[in-house]
Amino acid sequence: MLPRVLALSSSTDNGGSQRHAVTLAAAYQAAGGSVQLACAPQSFIEQISHTASVPTLPFALRNSGDLRAALRLARLVRQSRAQVLHSHARRDFVAATLAGRLTGCPVALHVHVVRPLGEPHRLAGQFFSQVAAIIAVSEYTKQELERWHGLKPGLVRRIYNGVATVLPAPKITPRSPEGKKGNEGERVIGMVGRLSTKGQRTFLPSAKRLVAEFPSLRFVFVGPDAPELTYAQFRQDLMLHELHNRSTLVGISDQIPDILATLDILVHLPTDEAFGLALVEAAAAGLPVVATQIGGCQEVVCEGQTGFLIPLGDDTLLQTRLHQLLADPSLRQRLGQAGQQRAQREFSAERQLADLCAIYEEIAR
Repeated sequence: MLPRVLALSSSTDNGGSQRHAVTLAAAYQAAGGSVQLACAPQSFIEQISHTASVPTLPFALRNSGDLRAALRLARLVRQSRAQVLHSHARRDFVAATLAGRLTGCPVALHVHVVRPLGEPHRLAGQFFSQVAAIIAVSEYTKQELERWHGLKPGLVRRIYNGVATVLPAPKITPRSPEGKKGNEGERVIGMVGRLSTKGQRTFLPSAKRLVAEFPSLRFVFVGPDAPELTYAQFRQDLMLHELHNRSTLVGISDQIPDILATLDILVHLPTDEAFGLALVEAAAAGLPVVATQIGGCQEVVCEGQTGFLIPLGDDTLLQTRLHQLLADPSLRQRLGQAGQQRAQREFSAERQLADLCAIYEEIAR
């Protein structure tokens, strides 16, 4: 029998890690596991939990040092009779670790970003060594955590994020701002992720140069904005580069597979990346990708086989690779098919759930 799990994320953000925490909880529930998700009331994560029929418990936290929150969390652990406490948000890690100590409940910390767990590094490592498991979303993240904190062997486990590899038929077609449907000769490049983090702004000069060679080229940008780069600011950038009439800003969407099915290429240019869920989603959709040669991107993209990796800031090579893909349909098809096959082998939701269940069963009290 699968152990009872209390998942945890007090984040009020609306990014991929929050959505993925709910996806995991829903999958665990569908597999016969008992799970509740402790989250901030009226938050994005609470809303999508209800949509996914994942039961929630209210939990708010002022900051990562909120010791009273640890006491409240301990009460939730006892109330839910949890056998595993699974924390997804970095800001909750201290409270989760303390709640585990207070209740005897094993704690798993899920690290979705490449950041130290705390400062100073070695002291933080001693504190977080009290938990039962630390889950890293990539080998790169695992190695960085071990290097920073001197964590004992076996404490950090690598589990790749998984995605559905059997995808629905497309339901929508991105349209131009004027609402005109694209023609058969069009090529569409997409970017998925928060506007401030995936290189959307730095991509625009290359996009403008590509338009000169491929006049029917269009662009689709999917994901939330941020205070440091709002939609209004990004629209101004698009106008400055004369790309506004051929660009669609989708915003937050729960139809990512459907949108990816309408693209020809995914571009992903972060300066820091623990994993790159958008890259896996694109691979599952059979899309070739061009990504920054950093961090977890290098574990998802096989250079020259499923896509291309670009050194950070190398706009010349970026434009060269995109020109190759746009000009050669057979290359796009070959890379896309190879990426899809790899996604089915390495990055399926079923594989992630099996790996996660194995850890739960191992550490459950």
